[in-house]
Amino acid sequence: NLLPFSGHAFQALGDEDLSLDSIRAYNDFLTDFASVDPNRFVLLSVLPYWDVEASIKELLRCRDKGHHGVCFLSKPYKIGLPPLQDPHWEPLFSVAQETGMSLNFHVGFQEFSEDDFKSMLSAKAARADYAKLSAMSYLGNAETLADLTLHGVCHKYPDLKFVLVESGCGWLPYYIEALDWQWHNSGAAKAYPAMEEPSFYFRRQVYGSFWFEKDTVTRMIDLYADNL
Repeated sequence: NLLPFSGHAFQALGDEDLSLDSIRAYNDFLTDFASVDPNRFVLLSVLPYWDVEASIKELLRCRDKGHHGVCFLSKPYKIGLPPLQDPHWEPLFSVAQETGMSLNFHVGFQEFSEDDFKSMLSAKAARADYAKLSAMSYLGNAETLADLTLHGVCHKYPDLKFVLVESGCGWLPYYIEALDWQWHNSGAAKAYPAMEEPSFYFRRQVYGSFWFEKDTVTRMIDLYADNL
């Protein structure tokens, strides 16, 4: 289960063929695991994202095996790759849109450093620090949502679905309202007249998720019932 959180571990193997074989093996394991009840389990592939061409091939291979989307890195720049809005990703995003494969951004993917993981898992780690890091990580997808809605990713790929995974939803109504306000306050609305407000793109193609929330989730349901 940690592999989708830390997909860069595949790249760190240091051998291109071994990395690709490991990714294929993991995705095939998912296919086998979910085969007992494909109506219940939602298959999300891991890709060799450091190689766009290889990622497209693996996406298509997994799509043919019944996968529904990919678990993608939300902050590529943290490992020296272009940001999500860079043309570098256009071939992959175009194929994902054409095939109906969603892009899923897990809150743990590239949010924690190796040192963070070590400190959280250490027997000497303070449980309060673990709680702090975990809670703070939920807001990591805020940057991803801004990149998707402010920098034209949603605008360019109107049929591509994006999912913010395991980051909760209570913060989303406030943050979306803040993005809309800043879209106008900053002058971006006038600078990019062809684009809509961030809330428009969120409502059309972005989804949040929740599991422990009780009070805050009701506000999200009131405002964005179709985006959970």
